[in-house]
Amino acid sequence: MKAAQQKVLVTGASGFIGRVICPSLESKGVVIRAFDRSLCDVVGDVVRGDLSDLPLLRRAASGIDTIINFAACSHAAAFITHLVPSHVLGRANALEATRREAVCRFIFERNCQASDRAAKSQTIPVNDQHPTDLYGLTRLRSEVMGAMRSRRREILVIAARLGWLVRDKLEFAELSCLSYGARLSLGRRDLRDFFYRAVTATSEGFGILHSTSRRLSDGFFGMEKTRRVLGFAPRQFFPEGAFE
Repeated sequence: MKAAQQKVLVTGASGFIGRVICPSLESKGVVIRAFDRSLCDVVGDVVRGDLSDLPLLRRAASGIDTIINFAACSHAAAFITHLVPSHVLGRANALEATRREAVCRFIFERNCQASDRAAKSQTIPVNDQHPTDLYGLTRLRSEVMGAMRSRRREILVIAARLGWLVRDKLEFAELSCLSYGARLSLGRRDLRDFFYRAVTATSEGFGILHSTSRRLSDGFFGMEKTRRVLGFAPRQFFPEGAFE
């Protein structure tokens, strides 16, 4: 499907990644509708609500081709009161709305910090199941739910495992101090290109796709499947493009 024909619902659009991705997709002809708990000024078409409200989520998903689920909590959020409702129950509702409204594709992200292999300087395979904490555990459950829906041939699901996207100067300094920091990094231009391809590429079933920027040495992520499915080839080196 051509980008100009695509209608995409983005949950958590007012968050950091949503603010990077939504304007970029719109500039390429993708029609964006935001679904967010907060006031959202990223796009003009906004449905204000929570992922716990399945009927509202279904109405927002009506006529949509792809749902991108960025809605998430921080690492410091409480497990029972925040992480489970958002990452498990909320994502389950988003997947259900995708199925019931016959949305073609569901994309969600899980960052590299949800695996302890990076901290141990180990390669992160696509079948990685080594979360560092309860945050990572709930994100991993999302991948299991997505894979289940795909096996049932209900929807096409892409689980995007992203490298470290620097938010501010403090994170930039933190990543720069890590001996393996450049191997984890994901530049914003590469992020935009990855999600444009994820929205528009032809693919089937369930796919865990890694996304990091280029590196001078071997990275933690196996990128072969991402190249094959999306035709994505990162172009940035850390620290190039950290804030672009």
